[in-house]
Amino acid sequence: MEIRNINDAKLLNNVKEIIQLCECSYNDKVVDFRIINNELGLIEDIEYKNGDDWSYEYEDEITDNDIEMIVGAIDEAFYEVFHKKDIGATMNMNHISIKENPEPAHFPSDYYVDAKGPILFTLKKNVVVTNEE
Repeated sequence: MEIRNINDAKLLNNVKEIIQLCECSYNDKVVDFRIINNELGLIEDIEYKNGDDWSYEYEDEITDNDIEMIVGAIDEAFYEVFHKKDIGATMNMNHISIKENPEPAHFPSDYYVDAKGPILFTLKKNVVVTNEE
C-alpha cells in the first residue's frame, strides 16, 4: 500500500516495514535506491537497484567518478529528513565529507553547491508492507 508520508503508517495496523523508494542524482547521473524502515519508521537498511533486483551493495565495480560520489553520498545521507516530508520531497547534499569544496569559502560551510550542481536526493514513493502480505 502506498502512503504519502511515512508518518501515515502510524495510523495503520499490522505494519511490517516501510519502504521508501528514492533516487540520488548529480551531474545528470542517477542512482536508484530504497530505504527499509521497520514498523516504527526506524531505518534498518539501504538497498541499491541493480537491474531488476535490489542489493545491499551497488554494482561490483564503479568506473564513473560521479556515480562513485553519488554512492558515497547515499551512504552518508541523513534520511530522517524524509520522515517529515511527503512524496516528491528533495534534499540537497554536497558535503565536504563526500566531495571537497574546490572554491575558497568566504563563509565556511560543510554544505555547498559546486559547478556541476547539487547532489540531489528525491523521495519517489513510500510503500507499507503489512504482516498480511
